[in-house]
Amino acid sequence: MKIALHPEQNIIYGDNGAGKTSILEAISCIFLGKSFRTSQTKNLVSSAHDRFTISATIMQNERHPNPMRIGMEKQTDNTEQLKLNGDKTYRSKAASLLPILTITPQSHAILEAGPAERRQFINWGLFHVKQDFLSVWQENKKILQHRNALLRSGQTSLLPYWDQKFEEAATKLYQLHAQYVEEINPALQKILEQLAPNLSIELQYHAGWPQHKTLAESLKDNIVRDLKYGYTSSGPHRADLIIKHQNNNAAAVLSRGQQKALVTALRIAQGQLLKQATEKNALYLLDDLPSELDINYRENVLNFLCELKVQTIITTINPDDLAFNHSNKNQNLFHIQNGAIID
Repeated sequence: MKIALHPEQNIIYGDNGAGKTSILEAISCIFLGKSFRTSQTKNLVSSAHDRFTISATIMQNERHPNPMRIGMEKQTDNTEQLKLNGDKTYRSKAASLLPILTITPQSHAILEAGPAERRQFINWGLFHVKQDFLSVWQENKKILQHRNALLRSGQTSLLPYWDQKFEEAATKLYQLHAQYVEEINPALQKILEQLAPNLSIELQYHAGWPQHKTLAESLKDNIVRDLKYGYTSSGPHRADLIIKHQNNNAAAVLSRGQQKALVTALRIAQGQLLKQATEKNALYLLDDLPSELDINYRENVLNFLCELKVQTIITTINPDDLAFNHSNKNQNLFHIQNGAIID
């Protein structure tokens, strides 16, 4: 399959199982290294094959005066080859070329799942807007692995040294996390005023240890438990983003439609922070946008994205659910059937 996308709005429609979401998955795989629906590569490959190949071209713009071609081949055993303009490249390089923001039926997980989903939300934003984030995150992860290995081995004599190293690295990561939440909060409020003015959302960052203690104090207080279980129970790897609506857990009190509107606003807020910090736009992938959203929410989301003049790819069963305007030159409509575009 080959598809030439419009630089702004693209709507892909077709029956269930026609292959609409597969296009979004292909884009996610090539730039993020994975599908947003499954972590199993074998589920992305037809039974008659042992690999898939995807290629994409990033067209000319102010940031990239020359087109860039990126290609990916991945086998069912997860062996991967990734090339940029014919040369081998790294996954982090591919991810930085074109920031991808996905809004799918699984996106409710940021509200309903555990803290890891919300840390990933923060980390996505920091990866794209803070140049030092990746090195800070990697340093924290490496030191944490050393400390956990010591806890499992029972070599407590070395713990003071690694505790100090961990406190230093964790503090840097905590500061980046906290700053990002502080910056995204007002951006989110402005977006909600247009998309869902009936929502009153507050974001709070929990550091991963009690507020009334320092990390050093928390590590000291938890040493018996940490030695027992063989892992570090305090630190930014235990952090969480608390999302509240009128002082209640948003996931517990919001309807499914309101949750989707909130998740959409959170992703758009990330895109706006990205634009402010880097002058780079994200590519928005919206799978089955009409589901769970009433007509007012749908229109608000589409109008907001149109005003931003960002590239979006939206899937739906019926384009009429999105009030598709055939006279609008800033959008393309694709009809897909049995894995092929037919018009």
